[in-house]
Amino acid sequence: MQQIPDIKFIKDCQLGKKSSFRELVERHKDRVYTAVSQIVGNVHDAEDIAQETFIAAYKSIGSFDLSRRFAPWLMKIATNLSIDHLRRAKPRSAPLDSLEVIELQLSQDPLESAEASEIHHLTEQVVAQLPPKYRAAITLYYTEELTYNEIADALEIPIGTVKTYLHRGREILKNRLRNVLCESVEV
Repeated sequence: MQQIPDIKFIKDCQLGKKSSFRELVERHKDRVYTAVSQIVGNVHDAEDIAQETFIAAYKSIGSFDLSRRFAPWLMKIATNLSIDHLRRAKPRSAPLDSLEVIELQLSQDPLESAEASEIHHLTEQVVAQLPPKYRAAITLYYTEELTYNEIADALEIPIGTVKTYLHRGREILKNRLRNVLCESVEV
């Protein structure tokens, strides 16, 4: 059975059918929560911000441009709320499962698996220390797998700035991870 496109539910929402918005929430709640939790790094804050995201989306659904995709628009709201939260709060741990490009690729040897786990943990700590704009770009690109255009829309910045944020974020991560790993080897 083919899934009904989001646009059908959005049109129904714009006509005042509240049950259609519930369907949109069900479809997108996990994705929104995952992205928010990886940006803010705190489960309780992520739950609140995810809920705020859907409240804001519901309030703005009437002005949604039907020629656009819903998921990037929703992620834009979630990202902006997350960044606002980070500006007001102290940075915390932000797990990013999709940073394979930055993390080392290790085999399933138990010793190497333990090392991989430690590297992943260190990566999470370093990501949590990134400035919010870089953390958001890295999260949206690696975890949410959004395109440059979708990230640009979500963060309301030009595509060139998205590329800059990703490049600088990766450079910071690479340098900090190198420093942390070198320090741990010296000990």
